[in-house]
Amino acid sequence: EDIAALYEILKGAKNPADLLMVSIRWMEQGVFRGCLTPNPKVEKISKKYKLDAPSACKLAEALESRNDADEALDKICEHLAASNKPSSLVMIMLKDIKSGAEIQACTKQPAIGSYIHKKETEKSRARTSRSRERAERAERERGFQPRSNRATSRERRSPSRRGARRSRSRGRGRGERDTRGHGGHGG
Repeated sequence: EDIAALYEILKGAKNPADLLMVSIRWMEQGVFRGCLTPNPKVEKISKKYKLDAPSACKLAEALESRNDADEALDKICEHLAASNKPSSLVMIMLKDIKSGAEIQACTKQPAIGSYIHKKETEKSRARTSRSRERAERAERERGFQPRSNRATSRERRSPSRRGARRSRSRGRGRGERDTRGHGGHGG
């Protein structure tokens, strides 16, 4: 079971030896939990922002050495929520996290595909569907027919024109030539 978890963790790593050493150290300390990180908060964040196993392990390792791990993790979460590539962002931020440098608050707009963007999109869809349902309910109460039950434009035409198609000439008579240079017979 542990070997399978190690394989999963090391599978996507660019530097598997480093991750293997971290995992072995966690085994020696008795905190290795397979694909899960020893830090439950990091594990929760990993699931929420869909971090891959190597970046989650590296993040947990980097936070071990910090005195302000919880504060740093909160600021990291702000960055992850606005990123559409959270695993890559963790790897980029590792140097600052390990060195103990202060993590700055996120000032960037949420990227398309980020956690924040997805949540905003879901909210707007829910609002749109609710307003659409309200409008349909109001139309039914007022006696309007749904669009699918309404007469088509061809059915609304006078009986003499029902079978006829509309002219494509847009006002030009039948005998007139198209002088604009396109359409008609090459003239």
